[in-house]
Amino acid sequence: MKVTFLRHCRSVYNENNDSEKDCDLAEFGKAQAAALTGEYDVIVCSLMKRAQETLRLSKITAPEIIYTELCREHKQTICDFLETENLADKESEEQMMRRIRTFKGWLRNRWAHTQKRILVVTHADFVYFLNGFTKYLDNGERMEIEI
Repeated sequence: MKVTFLRHCRSVYNENNDSEKDCDLAEFGKAQAAALTGEYDVIVCSLMKRAQETLRLSKITAPEIIYTELCREHKQTICDFLETENLADKESEEQMMRRIRTFKGWLRNRWAHTQKRILVVTHADFVYFLNGFTKYLDNGERMEIEI
């Protein structure tokens, strides 16, 4: 099954590598998001603010939207942690790959037997790990991946 992945638009961290936990979109990222369009059957979105803001400010629509931590960013830098999380609890590459396998299985179990158009609003490292370390998406860039 093919799934479209969208990296969130430019965040405060992307602009200056200085941030707080679970950072917001930068002003430029808000403008990027406002220019995004598309119609899908299902949108799966990371729980992180920058992904949710990208979706909320865009003109991307779907009758079903699901929020999950399965497609969140790799917990490595301060902006990759939710407010309630401990910065010492970084995620290893092995843990990240395990989460990606879980996510792919979850997608397949729910929608492989359907023809639904699925968009996942996520993060750079998540897509990089998912696509076999071949491509980083730019902010606001989409990529279709066979799951």
